Amino acid sequence: MLKLFMCLPEILRRFLLKIMKLTVKEWWSVSLRRFWMAAYGVEIGMGSYGCFRRGAFCAGDRIGRYCSVGANVWHLHANHPMEHACMSPIFYLKDFANNPSAVDIPRSKLEIGHDVWIGRDVKILSKVTHIGNGAVIGAGSVVTKNIEPYSVVAGIPAKVIRRRFDDETIGLLEDSRWWTLDPDRLMELQNTVVDPKAFAKAAKELVKDC
Repeated sequence: MLKLFMCLPEILRRFLLKIMKLTVKEWWSVSLRRFWMAAYGVEIGMGSYGCFRRGAFCAGDRIGRYCSVGANVWHLHANHPMEHACMSPIFYLKDFANNPSAVDIPRSKLEIGHDVWIGRDVKILSKVTHIGNGAVIGAGSVVTKNIEPYSVVAGIPAKVIRRRFDDETIGLLEDSRWWTLDPDRLMELQNTVVDPKAFAKAAKELVKDC
């Protein structure tokens, strides 16, 4: 079925994917996640949305649960080889000029944690391999290095503006592993979400019961 899908014209594939998203919202669709992994090699956690755009992320990338990804976000997983005599892909892409002896350049893989918010028009460069849990990336930023958990970054290049919480609160949230909860259980924490410490403590108890 997947091979048949990949043989369809691009416009028809986009239409079918749109239907798939409408049938079951993309943030909960198991079939859409399985397809994205099989077709593009991108692992997307449940509850994450905005990730399902061909080419936005690369084979081997992993996106955690409950992430929010804005429009026009791109992970650029390789650079032209500036240290080579010639930077043209004629030497590293076999299909570019039908060159069977071409040797591909290194390509990075990106791991995005849970509950990460990436604003629209963000570019993530190939040196970046990890974005921590709870991080926030401001719209239009160019990310050039790894981002620590719960950091708020923005700019070109992106720099840390502040941390979302103090060390104690971050420790409680990380220890709770709240992102492992399914939506129905997670929504039981509705009354505590405005108080991160209370949320973390209540989430930890729920996780124990699962």
